[in-house]
Amino acid sequence: MIRLDNISIGYAQSLLTTGSIELQSGNVYILIGKNGAGKTTLFKSIIGQTSLISGAIQIDSAPLTSLTTKEIASKIAFVPANFPPVDYMRVKDFIALGRSLHTNFFGHLSNKDEGQIQNIMKLLGILDLKDAFVTDLSDGQRQLVSIAKALAQDTETIILDEPLAYLDYSNRRSLLEKLENLAENQNKCILFSSHDIEISNPDKHQFLLIDPVKNEINHFATSTGKEIIQICFPKN
Repeated sequence: MIRLDNISIGYAQSLLTTGSIELQSGNVYILIGKNGAGKTTLFKSIIGQTSLISGAIQIDSAPLTSLTTKEIASKIAFVPANFPPVDYMRVKDFIALGRSLHTNFFGHLSNKDEGQIQNIMKLLGILDLKDAFVTDLSDGQRQLVSIAKALAQDTETIILDEPLAYLDYSNRRSLLEKLENLAENQNKCILFSSHDIEISNPDKHQFLLIDPVKNEINHFATSTGKEIIQICFPKN
């Protein structure tokens, strides 16, 4: 569970504020807002990479400021929008980096670790890429490999920055269904940002909508496409 208590995020000055928002396990939340509205800044604030201007964040009832980087990583897996520059690494080895929190002192993968990585690649349909170098992948394939690494981390919460951006329509729908199943069947909290309003499903998703006029993030248990456009993309 992630709780945002009247936070203000930004750098030299406040970019966005929230009231009290709770993100619960078993749910999929979509963060929607204009380019440059502060979506990535919110994510970096939640994982402790960017300090809050004011307010507080709790993860599983513990103040974010009381947690070490390793403790945060054991609770939240983060998939950035841009794939990290990695040379001469095969897909299976990159995904295995997600198991580093769970391996022994020497970083050796157990049979259980190997099995989990194999199952994750099967789930995302990338098992045939396991021996490919990540530098040889398409943008869409790299996105799926990044998500596989996050799943290997085996956290209660997964945060994804624009995970659908490089995927074609069929792969967007397929990935979204997999994220929904993870939330429902494995009781995970899934939070991701997207510009694709058409993929939202009020029956399966909840919404964090960024109001660019008030510079606020508000939680909506359900929302319509029309409402999203009115709040997040108002006419000047």
